[in-house]
Amino acid sequence: MDINTNVLKNSLKAVGITVILSLILLILFNIIVYNTADPDKMITPLAYSALIISVFVCGLAAAKFESDKKIICSAIAGGIYIFLIFVLSIIFGGGSNTPVWLTLIMYIVSIGGVMLGALAGQSKRKASSVKTRKNIKNKYIQNLRRKI
Repeated sequence: MDINTNVLKNSLKAVGITVILSLILLILFNIIVYNTADPDKMITPLAYSALIISVFVCGLAAAKFESDKKIICSAIAGGIYIFLIFVLSIIFGGGSNTPVWLTLIMYIVSIGGVMLGALAGQSKRKASSVKTRKNIKNKYIQNLRRKI
């Protein structure tokens, strides 16, 4: 399988997981809003919270699926997801009295959230490299002691 096809396939898998997570979060937040005294004050912050959590998970999932090009895969997945949200918001209409500049800022913050998720999804250093550094340090110390 071509590397570009693999990256796109992994990006689409991450977007699928993110869409499912978004629906779960929106249902959960809908229940919270429904049970509050003044739901109008809660809708926008919870909607943006769902967006930020979802894009973070999108970047994290894409980085976990892809073995080589984690950042690129996460950027593609995040771009697809944000574009999907943008198109759906146009199709179904805003209905919100949120200023356009705030919405644009949230989309930009979402891109940052995808990248943070990608960075969080990168694997840590292998334990062997830590042992190698310790061995080098111990050998250096032993050589210093011999010279003294």
